[in-house]
Amino acid sequence: KYMSNRLFQSVIQQMKDAIERVIGVIDENGEIVSCRKATGAAPSTVFSIPSSVGERTVTGIKEGALGTAEDADSVIKTMTELIVPDGCEIANLGDNVFKGAPALEKVTLGDSVQTIGMSTFANCGELESVQIGSGVTAIGASAFENCDDLIEISFDNPAGGAASFPLANIGESAFSTKSPELTIYGLIDGS
Repeated sequence: KYMSNRLFQSVIQQMKDAIERVIGVIDENGEIVSCRKATGAAPSTVFSIPSSVGERTVTGIKEGALGTAEDADSVIKTMTELIVPDGCEIANLGDNVFKGAPALEKVTLGDSVQTIGMSTFANCGELESVQIGSGVTAIGASAFENCDDLIEISFDNPAGGAASFPLANIGESAFSTKSPELTIYGLIDGS
């Protein structure tokens, strides 16, 4: 799954936000394939996914694109809050994308997100709060597994009505956590 040098050069885009400098690379499909904090930039704490970079619409994030907790320049290492804003065109959060984010405490998913993949947020030990927009109709197995500080998950009413998000679309162990205080709010499963 490697791109030719010519194609690679044609898809490089820089992402800069007003507070921290982040450099990212998106591929020809609009997926973020790499995102690191720029040399000398302050640690990123809030990561709001842009709807576009240059003229390219951001449509997804590849597994490993944000680095690992061990990488010195990793976005995932110091991210405390993730925002996928309304208006963003990311429909699917892929498998393992934010898995093991060591400082992640809060997640807000806008209405464009339809699917949360397998183990997407698994092992995020500091995660406390998740707000899920009205577009989500499926959550993969182990999506929030081992998020033992998770206190609250709030679902907006599904855009297609409660029947558009049946319990059968929630994977095994999706909310398997040792948190004694986990409360799930919202209307799903119209049956």
